[in-house]
Amino acid sequence: MLNVKSFLRSPYSTRLNHQDLEDFKKLTKIFPFKVSKYVLDELIDWSAYRDDPIFRLVFPVREMLEERH
Repeated sequence: MLNVKSFLRSPYSTRLNHQDLEDFKKLTKIFPFKVSKYVLDELIDWSAYRDDPIFRLVFPVREMLEERH
């Protein structure tokens, strides 16, 4: 099981683009995060991770927050 720190040290973090990685770092201060290697290795389509339904279930994304007016 990977938590935020272990994910950031893993090669998986390099699969995120710069903006998504920065968002991930900020959002995991708000939302809990844990993921298994099986999910990372077998279930997420990293070539299109932003549209991948498993990625969107497991990883916090900016759209989870409401914009303040």
